[in-house]
Amino acid sequence: MELGQMEPATLPQPPPFITDPPSWLFWTVNGVVALVFFLVLWFLWRKLRPQPDPQELLAYEAASALAELEAGGDVRDVVLRCYVQMGAVLKENYRIERRKAATPREFEGQLAAAGIQDEHIRRLTRLFEGVRYGSRSSGGQTAQEATECLQAIVQVYGRAA
Repeated sequence: MELGQMEPATLPQPPPFITDPPSWLFWTVNGVVALVFFLVLWFLWRKLRPQPDPQELLAYEAASALAELEAGGDVRDVVLRCYVQMGAVLKENYRIERRKAATPREFEGQLAAAGIQDEHIRRLTRLFEGVRYGSRSSGGQTAQEATECLQAIVQVYGRAA
């Protein structure tokens, strides 16, 4: 044998499991690869899509309630719905959830502890308490107060957009 020439190495024959894999293995591997691919796409979509500004969402809820009031909606229903919708925005965007047994003022304290201290939130909470638990009528002064409160929320939180 000459220098620089080597005999080719002989590799052992692979087992039949490698040369002729079962069909279930083929479909399992393809399914896992497809699942991972779609999970990566979903994760990227969730992270890269533009996220709405939470304050803009609060302003949107207040503006919707205000439009409903101006269209002649019942003050009690509008205030209750607005309070619940704003609670949903806070839960989804700030991860602040009102406990079932919490009073509106306790929830207001939760918001303050999370750094959301605002006179308009306090006013909306008082309105909610008045129409939900009190004997406030659905007209006149309550409607005016609700309109002013919602306009203030739209003005303050709408500017962040």
